[in-house]
Order: sequence, then C-alpha cells, then structure tokens
Amino acid sequence: MAIKYEYGIKKNWMGDPCFPPEYVWDGVKCSDAGDKIMRIISM
Repeated sequence: MAIKYEYGIKKNWMGDPCFPPEYVWDGVKCSDAGDKIMRIISM
C-alpha cells in the first residue's frame, strides 16, 4: 500500500504483480522469466 500511495497508483491491484506471468498487472513491467526471482523493473 505504501508503494501505491508514494506513486499515486489508483488501480486496485492485489496479489503478486509478476506471477503467474499470464496475470501480470497492467502497467507493471517485470524482469524476464529467465531470472531466478521476478522483480518489478518499471511502472
């Protein structure tokens, strides 16, 4: 919630933003699946 507040995100995102890949949040770009740990790389 702190991230949503800091960046003024108004979307109702819930759960993991990067996994599973077919349900990645709209407007969020995650590191590619080749990485051991998926990470948000841009919003």
